[in-house]
Amino acid sequence: MYAKSLIVRMSSLEYPSELIKMMTKGTRGSVPAASVIGFLLFSVALMPFIPITLLIGWFLLQLLFLALRVVTADKLDSALDENRRDVKRWLKYNLTLTVMGSILWGLTSWISALYAPEAYTYFVLAILLTLTSGATSTIGAVFHAYAAFTIPILLLISTSYLYIGGEVNYLISVVTIMAMIILISNGYNYYLRLKKMVALSSQLKNFNEALEKRVQKEVNKNIEKDIQLMHQARLAQMGEMVSMIAHQWRQPLHIISSAATDLDLKIQFGTIDDETCLKNIDTINNLTQHLSSTIDDFRDFFKVTKEMEVTTIDEIVSVTLKIVKEYVENKNIIINTDLNCSDKFDSYPNELKQVLLNLLKNAEDVLLERGIENARIMIKSYRENGMHCLEVCDNAGGIEAEVKEHIFDAYFTTKEEGQGTGLGLYMSKRIINEHCGGTLSVENSIEGACFKIMLPR
Repeated sequence: MYAKSLIVRMSSLEYPSELIKMMTKGTRGSVPAASVIGFLLFSVALMPFIPITLLIGWFLLQLLFLALRVVTADKLDSALDENRRDVKRWLKYNLTLTVMGSILWGLTSWISALYAPEAYTYFVLAILLTLTSGATSTIGAVFHAYAAFTIPILLLISTSYLYIGGEVNYLISVVTIMAMIILISNGYNYYLRLKKMVALSSQLKNFNEALEKRVQKEVNKNIEKDIQLMHQARLAQMGEMVSMIAHQWRQPLHIISSAATDLDLKIQFGTIDDETCLKNIDTINNLTQHLSSTIDDFRDFFKVTKEMEVTTIDEIVSVTLKIVKEYVENKNIIINTDLNCSDKFDSYPNELKQVLLNLLKNAEDVLLERGIENARIMIKSYRENGMHCLEVCDNAGGIEAEVKEHIFDAYFTTKEEGQGTGLGLYMSKRIINEHCGGTLSVENSIEGACFKIMLPR
C-alpha cells in the first residue's frame, strides 16, 4: 500500500509554483554556467584522444538541448505568471530535455572509456559527480527534474565502469549505484523540506494578509471614531462661539435700535435735522459693518483647510482674542498677553485657533468654578530651542495629580454631567501632535495650570 502511494506521488507533477520558479531560475542561471565549465574541462582534457567530429557533435547536441531547456523554462514561467492550464505540458517538455541533456553528459563517461586512457576516466568521473551534486541547489526544488538529471548520468557512469572492467572499476560501478540511491533519497528529502518551507511561507503570507486587513479595518474604525470626536468637539466649540457672538452683538444691536428709534421719533415730531440724521445713519452703518466682520471672523474660524498656510503665533493669538477677549473679560477675568513670536512658519492656523480657544475656555471655566478673585489668564509667545512656543496659564491653583494623568484622554472631564464633553483637550492634543507636528503639554506653576504648545519652525 505504501509503495503504491509512493508511486502515485512520484508520478504526479503537482508542484507549488514557487518551487517550479526556483527550478526555472536555476535552469536559466546556474545550469548554463556549470555546463560551459564542464564542457571546457572535458574538451581540454580529452581532445587529444577523442575524434574531433564526435566531440563537435556531442557539443552541438548539448548546446541544442541546453538552449531548449532555457526556452521551456521561460515558457513555464510565463504559464505560471498567467495562470494558464499548460503548466504541466511545459514542465514535461523541460523534464524530457533534462533527461536528454543528462544522457549526453553520461555518455562522456562512455566516450572516455572507449577512447581515452583509464586515468582520464577518473577525471571525467569527477566532473560528472560535481555536476550531479550541484544539481541539488540548481534544479532540486522540483524532484522530477533532479531525478531526471541524476539517474541517467549515474547509470551511464556505472555501466561504463563495468565495461572497462577490473576490480577497482567494478567497485566504482557499485559505489555509483549506491551513491545514486543515496542522492535520490537526499534529493527527495530536500524537495520535501523545500515544499514544507513554501507551505509555511504561504501560511505566513495568508496570516499577514489577514492581519493587514484586520489592522486596516481597525484603523478605519479609529479614523471614523476620530472624525466623530472631531465633529463633536467642533459642535461644542461652535456652540460656545455662538454664545460669544451673541454677547458681542448685544450692545451694537442695542445702539442700532436706539439710533433707529431716535430717528423715528424725530421724524414723527418733525424735529429731524440733517446733522442728527447723518450721525445716526453713520452709527448704524459702522455697527452693521462691525457685526458683518464678526460673522466673517466666525466663518473663517471654523473653515477647514487641507493645505498648510503661512502664519505666526502672534497672529493666531490676536485673531482669537478679537473674538473671545470681550466675552471672557465681561466675566471679570483679565487676559494679559506677552507676545514675542512673530516669525512666520507653515501650519494650520484655523486648527491652532481652535486649540487656543479651547485652552482659554478651559481656563475661564476653572476660574469661574473655583471662584478665584482677581482671576487672570496669561498668554505668552516666545522662541525656544528652534521652536515656536505658546503658553496659556491661569491662577486657578493648578491641576490635581490624578486629574493631570488623564487630562488628555478622550471623554475625560472634571465638570458636572452635561456641562462638558471631555473631548476638547483630547482633540487639541491630537491636532497639535499629529496634524501640526508639535507637542501640547501641561504643568502646574506657582499660581495655577500652564498649558504649553511647541511647534516646529
